[in-house]
Amino acid sequence: MGSEGPAPGVRSLLVHGGRELRGRIPISGYKHALTLLVAAAVALDRRVTLRNVPVMTETRVLRRILERMGAGGLLAGATWDLDPGPMRSAPVPARLSGLIHGSLYLVPALLARFGEVTFAGAGGDRIGPPRLGGGRPTDQVAAVLERFGATVRTRGGLRATATRLRGCSIDLMEFSTHRRRLRGPMASSATKTALILAAAADGPTQLHHPVDRDATRELCDFLRRCGTIVERDRDTWHVRPGTRTRPLVHDLISDSTEIVTFIACAAHAGGSLRLTGITGQRTWQAIDDELRRLAEMGVLLARGPDWLDVRGPEELRPLELEIECNGFSTDAHPLVAVPLLGAPGVSRITDHVWTNRFAYVRMLLQMGARAHKARWRPTVTLHGGRLHAPAGPLVPTDSRAAAAAVVAALGVRGTTRIIDAGHLDRSYERLIDKLGYADADLEVEALAGPAGP
Repeated sequence: MGSEGPAPGVRSLLVHGGRELRGRIPISGYKHALTLLVAAAVALDRRVTLRNVPVMTETRVLRRILERMGAGGLLAGATWDLDPGPMRSAPVPARLSGLIHGSLYLVPALLARFGEVTFAGAGGDRIGPPRLGGGRPTDQVAAVLERFGATVRTRGGLRATATRLRGCSIDLMEFSTHRRRLRGPMASSATKTALILAAAADGPTQLHHPVDRDATRELCDFLRRCGTIVERDRDTWHVRPGTRTRPLVHDLISDSTEIVTFIACAAHAGGSLRLTGITGQRTWQAIDDELRRLAEMGVLLARGPDWLDVRGPEELRPLELEIECNGFSTDAHPLVAVPLLGAPGVSRITDHVWTNRFAYVRMLLQMGARAHKARWRPTVTLHGGRLHAPAGPLVPTDSRAAAAAVVAALGVRGTTRIIDAGHLDRSYERLIDKLGYADADLEVEALAGPAGP
């Protein structure tokens, strides 16, 4: 497979803010969809060419894992020719799997392909519950594997075996934190795991109340192109395995969170941007809720077949947001919070998915924000007012908080220092370079810390 350079470690970003943004910014492919499509290709032993691939930490690490396990192919630029045929059954390399969250979906993929999998654990943003020390829950993945007939052990990682995978019926509400609404951190990964297994299992599978968002829709589209039958009936997906043997070429859907990030930048800093290279109707459907609520805030949006124009509004309007598994994205939550601080009145965001995704609030307080995170509820209250450059550096602890720090810094006069421990490069492809295309003034002051994979 092709070689890519190491991912950056700790670096100091200097953001010289207070300038309006103007320019064209290309949008990358969606990393959350990439990890699922790669896992599906492994599960079905399907040679595939993926295009519009974002080259970031997630991609590099995933490539290295598959390379270590024997996969063939080439990653060159934004195109990944992947041949999982030569892969062998072996434990997923623990040092690499612990660097990214997307490695989790190799668990159902390898179980489907080889009948066994040994997995030490995944990494990524530590936004999980305090009982897990901020780590992401994985019990839901083990539970879904068992429903398809696997024997699972979870002490010291995850080990699963199955002589045969059997289609089944799963109600994803079982993995919700609410009895009647799809909430919490487990339903999404449970849906994705079930879809990958259902494509390789014997017999039909019914998924009731699945998480129906951009990444799972993209996975369904990809599976259909592989020959899997995926049909929708109200709140149930019916999945039946089937295969086609021709090599498959698939263009990855655009990164919806990257789009929202640049919209938030223009809404907060002012100016106008044209976002280009967007995958048309697939993307508009994926971010319909986000675009609708941003328009309610007063953000000026106009779109064409593969582009979106964004203009900062003369006046923003406050907003009440309640985030669940389906609808407005939890990833977009910290990004939208920043421009809402410029809206007169009071805004509130309640996140019922990742209830600890509020690390960004501490940094906004350093910049003079009038914001309050409720003690017992996953709600932040935002009061309109002006931000200022912080006296000391901002130190984000997850990727969306790091992006929110950049958005906030762009809209205030003066220089903001952000200490980023690789968070931005784990979730964005060349975010700093792309902002430079729009006349943003940012510089990398230092590069230190451990090299990437």
